[in-house]
Amino acid sequence: MTSRSGCLSTADGEIQRALVDDEVQVLYRPVASSALDGVAGLRSEVRWRRPDHDVLASDRVIELATRSGDDAVLDAHVLADAARRLDEWAHTSDGTVVWASLIGASGLDALADAVVEAGRSCAAGRHRLGVRWPADAIVDADPQVLGAIRRAGVGIMAGDVTPGHPILDRLEDGAVDVVQLDAALVGAVTTSPAAVDETAEIIRMVARHGVPAVGAGVDHRDVLEIVERLGIDQVEGIVAGRAEPPLIVGMLLHQVLSHRP
Repeated sequence: MTSRSGCLSTADGEIQRALVDDEVQVLYRPVASSALDGVAGLRSEVRWRRPDHDVLASDRVIELATRSGDDAVLDAHVLADAARRLDEWAHTSDGTVVWASLIGASGLDALADAVVEAGRSCAAGRHRLGVRWPADAIVDADPQVLGAIRRAGVGIMAGDVTPGHPILDRLEDGAVDVVQLDAALVGAVTTSPAAVDETAEIIRMVARHGVPAVGAGVDHRDVLEIVERLGIDQVEGIVAGRAEPPLIVGMLLHQVLSHRP
């Protein structure tokens, strides 16, 4: 539905109904090396084809799920889909991580047991399950919960990291495996010297702890050139590849693997 102000809203249980009716699709976006010479992972995002013919991108679906309190339900759906794709791609993914992008607005505890169970059931040799939570949610989480997730073999990516974020003080504790720089910060490096300095500082800080840095929102070659020069490890965005349905992703992975010497 659309409110009188023109802002989309959602009725109680509407997202849960949409999940049952298969209106919410989980896509997967490549996470590539900064040189674009290999796929390091695949990160999920959601798209909602509503009955009114509106198609909502991931950020709007997340906003509505958080507002309606359906974030944990949507997170469980995305996690289950990522685990299922790991089984499908077991013979085509080659050292990649399938990252389930979770909202975590209700707290990591809401899904921690499911994440641990998914990690144990997906313990195959050529691929790995990962979960991407906003850095704020990870900072607020119980360290014991994070430890249990990592012991189950599940990678943890801290998303939306900005300069001075408290997650950067947790790197030496081994709280996360990957740090994803905020897309707006990365996208500003072509026009803002301050953004360049701040991006460079985060990259240097995570490198000191041996944690890979991912630049989100790298949608233009000029952005790629700058963050690669700053030492970014991995990138995601249009330059690395658009988000695609699982069937297409599986076909692409098979083609890449088939053409390797």
